[in-house]
Amino acid sequence: MNNNCSKYGAETNYDGDLHCREIFIGEIKKLLLLNDFKKARVLYFAESFDITWKEKVVSLVGGNFEQQISAELREIDIKERHRIYLNSLYKVVWFV
Repeated sequence: MNNNCSKYGAETNYDGDLHCREIFIGEIKKLLLLNDFKKARVLYFAESFDITWKEKVVSLVGGNFEQQISAELREIDIKERHRIYLNSLYKVVWFV
C-alpha cells in the first residue's frame, strides 16, 4: 500500500505520518552534519509535529543544537507567559 507523505509528498509504504517524521529527523541530522544550524533551526520551528515529540528528537540529537533549541523554547515560553500576564493586567484595569 503506497501513500504520499502528507508533509513532503514522498512515496511511502507507511501509514500515517511516520514516514514524514523519519524524513524530518533525517533532514535535521543531515543539516547538522553540514553544520547548518540555522536551516536546522528553521526546519525545527517550521514543522507542525507536536512539540513533545520534537523535543525528544532534539534530545536524541543532543549537543549544541539541543542547547540552542532549548534556550529558544524557554525564551518563547517566557514571552508567552509575559504576554498573558500583561493581558490580565489590561483586563483588570479595563474593568476597574
